[in-house]
Amino acid sequence: MGAHGRASVNGALSRALEKSAFAALQSYNPRYGIDAFWCSAMTDAANTPEKFPRAPFSERTGPKCRTILPPAQGGWSEPALFEWELTAESWTDQHPHSEYNFVIEGELFVESGGVTVEARAGDVVRVPSGAVGRYWATGYARLLAVYGPSEGGSSQNLGYERLSDREP
Repeated sequence: MGAHGRASVNGALSRALEKSAFAALQSYNPRYGIDAFWCSAMTDAANTPEKFPRAPFSERTGPKCRTILPPAQGGWSEPALFEWELTAESWTDQHPHSEYNFVIEGELFVESGGVTVEARAGDVVRVPSGAVGRYWATGYARLLAVYGPSEGGSSQNLGYERLSDREP
């Protein structure tokens, strides 16, 4: 290709790039510093925040539990969140999904697979899917439990005990 041909191709490429840049500048919204495409993507319902109202603690035997984000029936890819409070009590269960327990306050003990760990405020304890986990607080523990994802199997509640009811 001769010098004239290269100049012609380079000129066409330059004009195309200038048009692209000009189009991008036209869609730019100087008031917010973001482009119009981004603004339209952010107003799509799938991209907006969703509030989940505070739920009361459930009335049940065992530790106090509040559902924050309920699990979907038949399995879920997003996490399910629960708040738990244990006061001198123990809970044993088994889940078909991983469980992460973030200790908000107090002291939590977790036993699974023959290993016991002690967690304090700010610590996270993971119990793998399918494992039996025993959770207890000799005093008080408040935690955020994150479950999932899950293919939809059933969890099993295997036991509850008030530790204050134990014989010395």
